Amino acid sequence: MLIHNSIRNEVIERLAENMPDVKHYHNGLPRIYQGDSVLPMIAVYLNDAEGRPVRFGDGGIDGSQSLIF
Repeated sequence: MLIHNSIRNEVIERLAENMPDVKHYHNGLPRIYQGDSVLPMIAVYLNDAEGRPVRFGDGGIDGSQSLIF
């Protein structure tokens, strides 16, 4: 899902800002073929991700102006 990719990318950006010694970040589960040449590495992935409805907006008096995603 595109939202999962966006979440992973944002996590990678935050990690990279705070962990400059790590040179390799992987969006998703990595397949390491090169052995130690890519280490140290951090892989960011979502496991069993589920969504739930979220309500945005002021809702007004009767709630008619809210958006549910």
